Amino acid sequence: MMIERENIRIDFLFIDEAHKISGRGGRSTYYFKVMTQLRKMQKLPTIVLASPNIPNPEEYLKIIPGCEYGPMNRLASKFAPVCQFKYYLDLPSRKAYYFNDYTKERQFCYTLPEGSVLSDIVKSVGKDDQNLVYCSSRRSVLENAVKYARNFAPIDNEQLRILAAEIKREVHDDCYLADLIVRGVAYHVGYLPANIRLRIEKSFENGDLRTIFCTSTLVEGVNLPADNLFVTSYRNGRSNMNEVEFKNLIGRVGRIKYNLYGNVILVREADGNLSEDQYTKFLKSDVPPQKLSIDIKENADHIKALVRDLADGDIEMSNCHEQATETDFEALRKFGLIYARDLATGDVTPISQTFDKYVDEKQRQRIIENFPIERTSEDITLSYDQAENLHDAIVKGMAYPELTGENDEIDFEKLVDFMWELRRLFKWDIYEKKTIGKRGNGDEKSVIRWYCTILLRWIRGNGLNTIVRSAVRYKENNPWTGVWSGDYMVEETYNPNSKYHKNLVIAESLSVIENVLLFSISNYFRKFSMEYKAVHQVENFDNDWYEYVEYGTTNPITIFLQQNGFSR
Repeated sequence: MMIERENIRIDFLFIDEAHKISGRGGRSTYYFKVMTQLRKMQKLPTIVLASPNIPNPEEYLKIIPGCEYGPMNRLASKFAPVCQFKYYLDLPSRKAYYFNDYTKERQFCYTLPEGSVLSDIVKSVGKDDQNLVYCSSRRSVLENAVKYARNFAPIDNEQLRILAAEIKREVHDDCYLADLIVRGVAYHVGYLPANIRLRIEKSFENGDLRTIFCTSTLVEGVNLPADNLFVTSYRNGRSNMNEVEFKNLIGRVGRIKYNLYGNVILVREADGNLSEDQYTKFLKSDVPPQKLSIDIKENADHIKALVRDLADGDIEMSNCHEQATETDFEALRKFGLIYARDLATGDVTPISQTFDKYVDEKQRQRIIENFPIERTSEDITLSYDQAENLHDAIVKGMAYPELTGENDEIDFEKLVDFMWELRRLFKWDIYEKKTIGKRGNGDEKSVIRWYCTILLRWIRGNGLNTIVRSAVRYKENNPWTGVWSGDYMVEETYNPNSKYHKNLVIAESLSVIENVLLFSISNYFRKFSMEYKAVHQVENFDNDWYEYVEYGTTNPITIFLQQNGFSR
């Protein structure tokens, strides 16, 4: 918005969860870019940064170009709106400890029954209470919730029966979530439809649901009246949490608004591959002073390689990509694009000031020669190689697949070919290799075909139930495409008789809609549509698939109604 509308006026800018400026991954780079754009305004807005647990919040002022500050007065307090008792249960050794917040030591208090597993712990400790169970991945949320719910029979609660029926109607008859809901158990993950997530939260607040298994999507963003928080891992996905994330996580329970106190139960399972002492280290340590993301070790260690790539004119930043993880490269690539733009425009920003520490004069001149201003952009979501590929393809006649007939029929194979060509133009196999660029199992186009199946149903205006059924049917017809959870292959072959496999497909379908279709594919279609308009010198054109994805229909009347406030 700020790039497209340079004259926009912003009086106040609120940055919530400001500690993400210190985080790994591409998200942190946008804070730097936004601040650079703000500096171009005649009047800098009032900027408010809000974040928990940060001992040196003034660090984040460094992302504001030209911001100078002297000695600061501060009022610091360790008061927290929570009262907690913390326990550590080590299932392999059968030992239970409580943690003393004053001595900063854990003390043995109990020997666990032999053979105790997570579901036993939650059932015995959380009996008659309301419980949140944090798991590190969507798949572990699903599996642990199902195991736990086996301990309970359906309960006589009309509200839960209504919610379960709604889930079956909207998502799928075989969705595990509906089976769990009637037992007073639920799982809460980001890919669930927003209305269902809100109904789950409301049912928990009302006391109808007693236990929710969740990822960080719930515990980082919503305050609920939980008596107990069970933490099954100190990881978020495959990465370890840092101190800020851990403190933020356990702060979800024992909030004065809801309870006089709450229990935090940290659990190490036998098969969890977790360090025995890491939980205790987190409990003992305070949050250390934070650094900007560009200065953290995971990024700083690779800036020299990134500089060499830019000096060599390697827009793919191959050496840096080879050294860094995918998460870190996502940030480093965007930092590199920002730096190249800063050199081309002569801007002095926090990014250019940091890079200048790693660049000698010869490298600096070579980068300027390799990346003149026309090969850079304010838009850091696209590099010039992608932009040039796209421009050339549209000039040569590339267009969206045509809709034909009264029912807007689409040739599926032409859609697959179009998406495969976008994959080549935008280099998804290089820049998006963990998501839309990942290769299929067997047929290299199988992932693209999977996405096209869902995309086609979406733009036809089908409801979630129809889309999910179509996705399940695709797996039944193409079992060799495997069963996936994110970028992890759970099984090489789909088993149509496995309810577990079916639920993984349901979960992956909902995730594809939320994260791939409505985010990644939508953004790339937006780039395609904008370039198509620029090349053909038109403000609008028929058959704009970006609009079809945005509004979930090809019907112009339905699009018009949504543009005027009606929902899909």
